[in-house]
Amino acid sequence: MSFNLSVKYNNSSVIKDTVDDDIEASQNISAGFGIAGLCFIIFGIFGNIIAIVVLRQKPMRCLGTKLLVYLAFVDILFLVLGGLRSVNYLLVEKVAIRALSELNNVMRPPFMTVYMAEIYMTSLITVQRYVSVTKPLVAKRLMSERRLVIIMAVLGAWCVIFNIPLWLVFYPVFYYNTDMNITWIRHDTYVMPNNVPFYESTFYATVYSRYLDFIFHFLIPVSAMFIFNILIVRTIKQQFRQSQQMKTQSDNSDSRLTITIIAITTSSLVASFPHTVDFALFEILNWEAKCSLACITCGHVAILLVTVNCSLNCVFYCVCGSKFRQICWGLLCPT
Repeated sequence: MSFNLSVKYNNSSVIKDTVDDDIEASQNISAGFGIAGLCFIIFGIFGNIIAIVVLRQKPMRCLGTKLLVYLAFVDILFLVLGGLRSVNYLLVEKVAIRALSELNNVMRPPFMTVYMAEIYMTSLITVQRYVSVTKPLVAKRLMSERRLVIIMAVLGAWCVIFNIPLWLVFYPVFYYNTDMNITWIRHDTYVMPNNVPFYESTFYATVYSRYLDFIFHFLIPVSAMFIFNILIVRTIKQQFRQSQQMKTQSDNSDSRLTITIIAITTSSLVASFPHTVDFALFEILNWEAKCSLACITCGHVAILLVTVNCSLNCVFYCVCGSKFRQICWGLLCPT
């Protein structure tokens, strides 16, 4: 299911009948997506570590690559947290499934916080590249390293603050698990908790979960990526035509960095779109109440695309950057 899934106290027979009818097929689909997700997660973690090492080399250092290093750290954290969800899809023992499901629900607040930070970080990189391309003479002053650090700190704090309601709902508590004979952890809403009034309040159930989350988690950052990506492409085309007319060449390394960032933001947009649709159908239209195997598959596709997006940045660096390939090859195969 999509990772905007919450624990809901819904006694509707429609949900129960749907789950009972498609349970075996749903498990097979989940296992398939779990295997694919784990493959991309492992590849993405190693790829982002390589990207951090290469981008921190002296020939690669610039303000744009520093932002890509920060993005790689966020992607690694996202992939590590997402790995627990993918492992859960592969388990067959009921006790293990329940135990890891409880842990996944506890991890939902940090998971959604990191996911939100990843989207905002990509948006910030897009804005920074737009300023560098359209206003190169004042870019260092408008987007200085100190100013960008402050912006990232503010965005990080905003991501944490915005997800505080999730921490209130999925408050972790320790309990003794008789099936596993160990002390385990689960979120506080697992068994009719004390904070059920907040969980069922109009603010959380309607205002926050349906509208505020959609606007601030997806609509604003995704719209910013889309708009500034288009503006960057238009500016690049204009600069290319002007350089052709004047028979001059632009900075090749800066152009390659711009192309790389366009590829990263385009991939992020493609990955965000299915999840945005899934989120809107689930939260606004109460899609799960009418859910079938098709919408379960759609939720898995949305999760997988986001995972793939966080895993492929190193591939973009290798494809678009000859200097990145040379340094990477030199580090992996020193002579």
